[in-house]
Amino acid sequence: ADDVKVIPVGEKCDWTDYMVIATGRSTWHVKNIAQAIIYKAKQRQREVGAKQMMLPSVQGQDTGKWVIIDSGKVIVHALDENARAYYNLEDLWTSEPSKSATVQDLQKAFVKVRRKNNSKKPVEKSA
Repeated sequence: ADDVKVIPVGEKCDWTDYMVIATGRSTWHVKNIAQAIIYKAKQRQREVGAKQMMLPSVQGQDTGKWVIIDSGKVIVHALDENARAYYNLEDLWTSEPSKSATVQDLQKAFVKVRRKNNSKKPVEKSA
């Protein structure tokens, strides 16, 4: 895989410890990244002598644009170049919340203002 990033997310969520983001050069490459990870998971479980095989959960393998492999402690996102640029998961999981917005600003954003009697006239603001 290309441009592999490992992001520790244990403090931000309680369902995993690490998020791995990797880029494949084509849908075929993305699918093969997923297959290689599944193979390694099976191989590792055999090495440690696991009594019962626990395969990772895999989603998106049919399209190959974005494949997610969930093995519990580690979640791997294998994406093609366009999907990785569009979804920008690195910024989602590494950015800090903005301190500039206040709670009042956020509450105002969720208030929907309706016009009186569904008219097309602009809403009159009361003081």
